[in-house]
Amino acid sequence: PGSPAAAEPEKLELAVSAGRTTTVTIVADGKTVFDGRMAAGKTQRFAAKEQFEVSASNSTAVLLELNGQTLPPLGPLDQPGRATITRKDLKRSSGGPD
Repeated sequence: PGSPAAAEPEKLELAVSAGRTTTVTIVADGKTVFDGRMAAGKTQRFAAKEQFEVSASNSTAVLLELNGQTLPPLGPLDQPGRATITRKDLKRSSGGPD
């Protein structure tokens, strides 16, 4: 037991929105949670404790949000892209020490 540190969110929540239809693979904490085509206009949400690995056949077709914060594109325009997303990708809230 013992309570989690107040500064750390309990879990990571990833929202993946497709601007255009593309093939996406999402791995949460080492388990594949999505692997297939994501239709344009569709948003899927995933949760993990430690990290996500995201890959897309078209890196700029997907918009990623981690716990409500927009992440940079996975790769160059119209190219396949891949990223490992962890707690470190969460921006610190303004003010207060690290």
